Amino acid sequence: MTAGAVLGAAVAVAAVLTHRHAWAADGVALPWGLVLGVGTAVTCGLALRGVGWWAPGFAIGWTTLLVALLPGGPGGDYVFLTDGRGWGLLTTGVAAGALVLVVGVTGRAATS
Repeated sequence: MTAGAVLGAAVAVAAVLTHRHAWAADGVALPWGLVLGVGTAVTCGLALRGVGWWAPGFAIGWTTLLVALLPGGPGGDYVFLTDGRGWGLLTTGVAAGALVLVVGVTGRAATS
C-alpha cells in the first residue's frame, strides 16, 4: 500500500504542475493539462486494481496530496487558483481518487 501511495502522490505532483496548461482555439481554452493529469491518475489507478493494495494506496496518496496542497504555502500563496482549472483539478481529482479507491477495494467499477 505504501508504494502505491508514493506513486499516487508523485502522479498528483505531476498533475498539479500541468493542470494550468491549455490550448487556445478560437478564443476557447482547452485545458489539456487538467485532462492529462486526472486521466493519468484514473488510468494508473485502474491499472493497479489487480495488484494487491496498490490501487487503494494510489488513491490515498493521490487524494491526500491534492488536499494537503489546498491551503497553500506559509506566505499566503496558493497552488490552486480559484478559477475553473483550479477547482476542476480539485473536484475531479477527489472524484478520481474516490473512484480508484472503490475499484481498488471491491475489484470492480461501481455502477448504479
